[in-house]
Amino acid sequence: AAGRARLARRGRLRWAAAGDPDALRACGVEPAAEPAASLVVHPGDGRGPLTEVDAVAEVLRAVPFVGRPLSALIRAGRPAAAPAYRWVARNRRRLSGARPGS
Repeated sequence: AAGRARLARRGRLRWAAAGDPDALRACGVEPAAEPAASLVVHPGDGRGPLTEVDAVAEVLRAVPFVGRPLSALIRAGRPAAAPAYRWVARNRRRLSGARPGS
C-alpha cells in the first residue's frame, strides 16, 4: 500500500476500487463497461483501456528503476504472460489462502 500511495502522489497512477462506481467514473471508467474482476488501466495518452497482462505491464512502467525493464519483458513475453495472468486471476483466492465464499 505504501508503494501504491507513493506512485499516486507522484501523479504516475490513480487507483480505483473495482467495486466503487464513483471512483471508477472519477478515473474515466464507466463501471458497466469494464469487468469488475479484471485489472483495467487507462494510460491517459490516447490509448484505450488496457486490461489483464497489458495493464500489469503499464503499471510496472510507473515503478522507478526496475519497472520499465520488467514491463518490456512482460510485453515481449506476452504470448506466455497472458495465459499465466488468466490462470493467476482464476485462482487468486486459492493462491492467497482465502476460504471459499469469502
